[in-house]
Amino acid sequence: TSDVHSFDIHSHAASYGLPVTRIKEGWDVEKIYKVTGNEIAKMRDGGCPRLVEINTFRYKQHVGASSDIGIGDRSQEALMKWKNKDPLIEPEGTALLKAAINKELAEAIEYSEISQFPTKDDLLADVY
Repeated sequence: TSDVHSFDIHSHAASYGLPVTRIKEGWDVEKIYKVTGNEIAKMRDGGCPRLVEINTFRYKQHVGASSDIGIGDRSQEALMKWKNKDPLIEPEGTALLKAAINKELAEAIEYSEISQFPTKDDLLADVY
């Protein structure tokens, strides 16, 4: 069987004139991070709203905890294609993901340690 798609959200968004970026490698966290960061920067720089579509693959049914492989919707081959690239399952990918998370945490901790404590006014800013 082939992957089943019931709705092409990218086509729908494009019909409204929205810029669309598609990421077919939904398992590639580094690519997702880079692409979404670029798209967010474009919006913050005065750009219009954008759509980033990230293809993913669920391992279980929409409702329930069992697999829906074998009932005709999805194939075992398609499932294994995604699982073999999943950074949360694949050891090398897990190591890369942990390294990226640790780096970001270290940067956040360093920033917090060199930053001044907020004033009382800062603490209440934007609180309604």
